[in-house]
This record gives sequence, structure tokens and C-alpha cells, in this order.
Amino acid sequence: MSLKYYHAEPLANSLKSMVPLKEKGLPYESIYVDLHKFEQHTEWFTAINPEGQVPVLDHDGTIITHSTVINEYLEDEYPAPSLMPEDSAGRARVRMLEDYGDNIFLPQTNLILAELARLEGERDADKLGRSKAGIVRSLEWLNSSLEGREYLVNDFS
Repeated sequence: MSLKYYHAEPLANSLKSMVPLKEKGLPYESIYVDLHKFEQHTEWFTAINPEGQVPVLDHDGTIITHSTVINEYLEDEYPAPSLMPEDSAGRARVRMLEDYGDNIFLPQTNLILAELARLEGERDADKLGRSKAGIVRSLEWLNSSLEGREYLVNDFS
């Protein structure tokens, strides 16, 4: 078994797929892709992932992209220890939260980071305000989802 993990930190998506690698105790080769040097657009990297995005998992030549798909692949290939709940409702909740993070929460944070990277006079105050309000709504929803629970889904996993 050979696992190569192409990643960049502190990107949330790269860190997200590092968790199951570590929690499952899987040996892997860590390959850092320097986004500041635009290595994700170099010929060697786009030969691996034409999208030019990290993370990427190479499992004995099988290329898996996108952090959520990588995590699902690792759970399928290495079921022990399981990082998913045993019951269908629990697994569905994990997938819904995963989708929420990927498609609602992270895009808002990325918009904020992009605006804050601009010079102060070039920032779009309306876009920044809408994104901040969206983040507050997201955090309030997540907080309410924790009512009566220690974790969002079952026990820590």
C-alpha cells in the first residue's frame, strides 16, 4: 500500500483530509504543494490533478480529489477504526454537516478572507458585511445543533 497526500496548510480542506489519515494511523507520504509559488498550476501537479487544486490522495496510482471524497474513500478502503457512526441517521447527519461546511460555511469564510486580502480602500464593504452576517448565522445554527450534545454527531470521531 502506498499513499501519497498532496496538500497545503493551513487550508481547511487539506487539514480536513489529514484527520482521517492520522486517526486511522495510515502511513502516507506527505507532499506539500506551495500555493504561494503556484505549484498547483505546474506541469507536474496538473498531471496529477488537472483542476490544479489540493488536496489530492494518490493510493497506489488511484487519484482521489476533493477533501470530502478523499475522506469517504479512506473510510471505504480502511473501515477500521471507523470514523462514521454505525447508524444510517448518524451517517446522514455527518454527510449533511459535511455538505453544509463545504457549500455554505467555507465559501463565506473564503469571501471574507479574499476581501481582507485587498487594500482597505478596495474592499467591498457590502460583500464583507453579507459574508460576516452569513458566518454569524452559520455559527448560531451550529451552536443550536449542539444543544444537549457534546459533539455534533454521536461521540468524537
